Amino acid sequence: MPAYLALPNDRHDWTWAGFQETIQWIQQNVPASEIIASQFDPLYYLYTGRQGIRFWFHNPRSYFYPDVTSATPFVGDAPRVVPMLKQMNVRWLIREPAAGCCFAEWQGVDRLAQSIVRSGYPKATLAFVSADKGHWVYRLEW
Repeated sequence: MPAYLALPNDRHDWTWAGFQETIQWIQQNVPASEIIASQFDPLYYLYTGRQGIRFWFHNPRSYFYPDVTSATPFVGDAPRVVPMLKQMNVRWLIREPAAGCCFAEWQGVDRLAQSIVRSGYPKATLAFVSADKGHWVYRLEW
């Protein structure tokens, strides 16, 4: 397991096994030419070769100041983000609520992912859920 993912299990519900399962699913089901939107886009690129993006607007002052525990992260909203995903021809969205891990903006990112899925445009079809229920892969249809 990579050191940066070796977190105590009491901090989150997902596991490295969930990443491995998702990576394998992507390798088998997502064409190499397609782009994936995810919190962990570099990880998926390294393990699958699929290009990826982080699908939110970075607004660090909303989640780092005055202190991360009281911050209200703002990462954009579906009406502004969806047209950009469409313009970049992003066909896959991976929702991974990384509670307590890695990114101070995780709560806002998860809310944005849920909003994109609920928006109806694009049509988001759930294509895969990892066994640990920590990774949801949606196919975006424009």
